[in-house]
Amino acid sequence: MNVPILRLSFDREDREFLVRGMNEILDSGMLTMGKYTAEFEERFAAFCGARHVVACSNGTAALEIILRCLDVEGRSVIVPTNTFLATAFAVIHAGGRVIFAD
Repeated sequence: MNVPILRLSFDREDREFLVRGMNEILDSGMLTMGKYTAEFEERFAAFCGARHVVACSNGTAALEIILRCLDVEGRSVIVPTNTFLATAFAVIHAGGRVIFAD
């Protein structure tokens, strides 16, 4: 027996909604920083009760933003040795010195 891990089904109305939205985004030329990103950030901030929210393309970018906000430039930051290299890269890109620890 073959049981799919995840199967999403979209009816015609869902598909048309998605296609209209994608066409609008593609026509705007703003794939990531358009009105939908701003709307998402505003709604998520309200949901979390936060004053500011920044949508990120990945976890490394999110870590770098946090580290820059903490002003780690020129300071040492301890990261686990058993991690993805992006953890250390975020520290380096934010101007910090990486110290690996178990």
